[in-house]
Amino acid sequence: MSENSLRSFNTLPLFPTAVVGSLPRPLWVLDALQMYSKEYVANRRESQPDWEMNILNRQQESPFSKADLNETLNRGIDYVLSMQKMAGVDIVSDGEWRRRSFTEVICAGLSGFEPDILNGFVSIVTSKIERKNMILEDEALFLLRNCNGLFKMALPTPFLLSHRHWSQKHSDSVYPRREDFIDDLIPIIAQEAVDLIRLGVPYIQFDDPGLCLLVDKNYQSQFGDFYEELDVATSSLNGVISLIREKCDQPEFRLGLHLCRAHRKRGIGGVGDYSSILDEVLQIDVDQYLLEFSVAEAGEYEVLEGINLGGKTIGLGIIDVRTEEVRDPEIIFRNCERIFEFIEPTKLWLNPDCGFAPGSTNPIPLTECYRKLKCLSEVALMMREKYSP
Repeated sequence: MSENSLRSFNTLPLFPTAVVGSLPRPLWVLDALQMYSKEYVANRRESQPDWEMNILNRQQESPFSKADLNETLNRGIDYVLSMQKMAGVDIVSDGEWRRRSFTEVICAGLSGFEPDILNGFVSIVTSKIERKNMILEDEALFLLRNCNGLFKMALPTPFLLSHRHWSQKHSDSVYPRREDFIDDLIPIIAQEAVDLIRLGVPYIQFDDPGLCLLVDKNYQSQFGDFYEELDVATSSLNGVISLIREKCDQPEFRLGLHLCRAHRKRGIGGVGDYSSILDEVLQIDVDQYLLEFSVAEAGEYEVLEGINLGGKTIGLGIIDVRTEEVRDPEIIFRNCERIFEFIEPTKLWLNPDCGFAPGSTNPIPLTECYRKLKCLSEVALMMREKYSP
């Protein structure tokens, strides 16, 4: 089988399984990142005894070069790709292990940001932004060389970047409004996606917990007019996607949108079902909507009643990444079957609710992640046995 056929979506079984993106970083990976740069994991919080801190401080007296770090991460990512294959996952990722954080990787790849202004580790835009080179090329090339099948790479939306990296205090001299910053981000994020697709990346996923958190009334109150904020989120992402589709003539690639309620360190950032945003979200021109449903805070499948997906699919979140419990696949299978009242089987992919490491130092053990991914694949197998033609 050729490499191109291995990366064809036509080879996928019914109920394909996928990770959302990030995977837990073992302690030795965090140590390697910190040996390269203390700032690289400036938000590291887990407590370590004095003797471990003494070792790390001693290691930092002879810090890693970038080449040393890349060699360590290459070996680690090979390992985590094998883990996903063993778990039976159809669409994998590199766990985003190379990234300081999901959004900071973009800031570091652009001019115009001043690092570590907020909370000691958050970059803020302070001058006009410019992209001179591809940002995620190393990630893409490694996956293209070392992953035989389908994989995805994730990008933050301009809307999410604006919430995290624009500040009225520090940014207003160059971008008086968040919307001004978003306008400059749209072509930059689009071009990064275009360059990734042209390299051969088969699936680009946009992540926007900021958009999904608009379902939470407490969160809504922070941003004035709810409908205006929702329109900025959806129209800016459609602006990105329109540019991608205009520039990419590759015969086969997929664009997805992942929505979650900002999971972090076994917590959740917002509460509310999708009803208040779903109509607008479904106007975003992606191929797949990845929606969390395993947590009670996300509501019930009934919210999907009557929607018209056309040629699009739903990536159904069925694995809770917050709790330590690895649930029985039979129980998850029985819960999932209720969705067929609203979504036909051919429109459904299966995935966890969220990435397993929405923070770079998320405390979920890799073994727990592996067991949950095995559970995901087992549910897909049960579905195929029952619902395949």
